[in-house]
Amino acid sequence: MRQNLALFDFDGTISKKDTTLEFLKFYSGKYKLYSAFFLHIHWLLWMYMGFIERETVKEKIWIHLFKNAPIKDFEEKARYFSMQILPSLL
Repeated sequence: MRQNLALFDFDGTISKKDTTLEFLKFYSGKYKLYSAFFLHIHWLLWMYMGFIERETVKEKIWIHLFKNAPIKDFEEKARYFSMQILPSLL
């Protein structure tokens, strides 16, 4: 039986840079992404001070950016990113 293997990298382990950040910039645009960081600055500060986990802050930013995104739009952009942009980052 043939098995498929899917590898995902979102932290720079096998890529040249953090692909999560690159995807967020691609999907939302720099302005919207940096606005999300600014709106969540208090969470980012708490993270850097060690009071809250990094994953919690990332989740809050993802929810902010994708909360009202149509699934079809997300899937199309994710597919394009993985086929056209991601290979150059690996």
